[in-house]
Amino acid sequence: MAADASLVVREPLPSWKKPDWQKLWLGTQRFEWNSLAIVPAGDMPPGFTLEIAVSLAQTGAMHLGVPIRVADATNVPLAQLKQFVRELEVVRTAGDRIVLALGTVSSSATTVTLAHSVDKALLCVPLEVSRVRDAKRTLGEIGAKHFIGSAVFHV
Repeated sequence: MAADASLVVREPLPSWKKPDWQKLWLGTQRFEWNSLAIVPAGDMPPGFTLEIAVSLAQTGAMHLGVPIRVADATNVPLAQLKQFVRELEVVRTAGDRIVLALGTVSSSATTVTLAHSVDKALLCVPLEVSRVRDAKRTLGEIGAKHFIGSAVFHV
């Protein structure tokens, strides 16, 4: 009996090899920034904006050939806000790029301040239509001028 050679096991592609992530990264490159905040438009699963930040940073590192830092700022408490912003400024002053994962404006008191502390922001919108109100609230609290655009994600 011959072995079945038709079975092929494929590992999922790393994010930086996926065309959608490459297009999103290239879209961010139309703007000048060293620090980019990933801002959820509404409630997302825990760690979702961090996953987006990591995938985007990996894609950018592959494209630019230099490391891009990632910071989890989803739960920065008020007591640590000043220190976090100072450390962020050190990274930016050194010329390093950093992608910041933020929490929602409704669940984190520091999200708006952190979004104002970076060069640009990307609004991450869940595919569900009911989240339009959350997206408008986020844009209103942070200010549309801080955003380079938005990306829609299946949650």
